[in-house]
Amino acid sequence: MRKPSQLLLALTVVIVILAGIGNVRAHNAPAGFDLFETVPSETFFSFIDEFTIPPDFFDPGSDPFQGTIQFMGVPLGSFSGEFTGTADTIVQRQRDAILPGPGIPDTVPIELVALSLHSVSPITVTYNGGCCGESWDVRVRESPSRPSTGTMTITKQHPNGGVFSSEFVVQPLFVFVRADNAQRNLDVGQVPLPPESIEKLTLRAPSVPWVHTCPPPVLQNPLLNPDFCASATDTGKELTREQAALARHGILPANPQPKPVGGTIFSADILSLLTPYIIATMAVIAITAGIVYARRVELGRLMFRRRV
Repeated sequence: MRKPSQLLLALTVVIVILAGIGNVRAHNAPAGFDLFETVPSETFFSFIDEFTIPPDFFDPGSDPFQGTIQFMGVPLGSFSGEFTGTADTIVQRQRDAILPGPGIPDTVPIELVALSLHSVSPITVTYNGGCCGESWDVRVRESPSRPSTGTMTITKQHPNGGVFSSEFVVQPLFVFVRADNAQRNLDVGQVPLPPESIEKLTLRAPSVPWVHTCPPPVLQNPLLNPDFCASATDTGKELTREQAALARHGILPANPQPKPVGGTIFSADILSLLTPYIIATMAVIAITAGIVYARRVELGRLMFRRRV
């Protein structure tokens, strides 16, 4: 049986180690997934110029379609087996950002890995020069043919976060659905585009705030977005506008959504409790309990010897 002094020494070592781990984590932004919900009033795509939908796309005789479509988000529900609350957009930061000190940026690769949008209202498609209009809903997903990739430059400005700037070329898959469930797909990722057209699809967002710990009620899942909460400050959410020549995507951090588990309501943000800090606290409690137990055992032995 270890003496209380030995257990106290072990407790001190654990605390020092955990403090060192916390210091390393506080200076970096680990790879992960940023979970966003779309703001409809700030989100659109314009089918103009070389992105005009050509004649006969919807059916023989359909006219070319030009116009700007406003989009809203449809929650994905889950990603990689994890519930994602109200998120309809997920961006992956593909490696850790090393942030040795304030004002020293690091640039990491990013990819739009999940997207779920729906037109706020249907578009009207006409035929043979303006006749016989019919309604089509428009859904948007990430292209399965070509990834939407780019970069994020992250800078630490204060102990709990800083700012980042991002840019990436969005490669959308547009799915047009008529009332009779007829479907037409336009996969931009399959279209060979010149550099000037790619530039029109490049979404940029400058000086976006981020923090290590998400403010309530933002969803922070340690298995998806540990220690990095995009588009947020210590006090709340911040609207981010990703802007391109032909498109804009307004986003906010996603919120958790309750889900039924075993007949009860379990909120995805409870997972955020299972962080290394909570585990560290549990370890400290366990060691403390061990010290108390050791003292009681030692006291019991002394009392037994006195009786003998």
